[in-house]
Amino acid sequence: MRPLVLIPINLLLYFMVLRWLIASLRLNGARVSFDGSYWPYLGYYLFYLVSILSIIGWAWVMAAWLRWLGRNIAGDVVVSFSGKGHEILWRCFVGLLGTLCVIPIPWMMAWLTKWFMSQITIEHGTGQAAMDIIQIEPAVDELPSEWLKQQDKGST
Repeated sequence: MRPLVLIPINLLLYFMVLRWLIASLRLNGARVSFDGSYWPYLGYYLFYLVSILSIIGWAWVMAAWLRWLGRNIAGDVVVSFSGKGHEILWRCFVGLLGTLCVIPIPWMMAWLTKWFMSQITIEHGTGQAAMDIIQIEPAVDELPSEWLKQQDKGST
């Protein structure tokens, strides 16, 4: 078991990756950033660890944590998580039961991921629904159209 002093350091690295990942996203064409601070992030994590002892309380902490993450995404969009603790709890419990056999693991993971993603709403700052494709910003500019045309001719 790793020493307890490494948890905040490890979490700081996760926090930095989270900030970078969100800054690398474009939601509906708009740049976003993460404005949350490290201390609430650490607090939610520690509360999550303690709530695991209650067997079921972790699901409500996770729901609150995901809502906090959404509230702290800044930009021209509003991100929110609408899932509730009891919804997370029963889905994770069913998912755990479904993974007791190895074969349904991919379907259980897909089912859980689809549900979590369906609970995230992205709206324009004006309140209009804007659930468009979420794109990770490319590291390089798009390829010139002439090059693409040459590639299409070469492949036929």
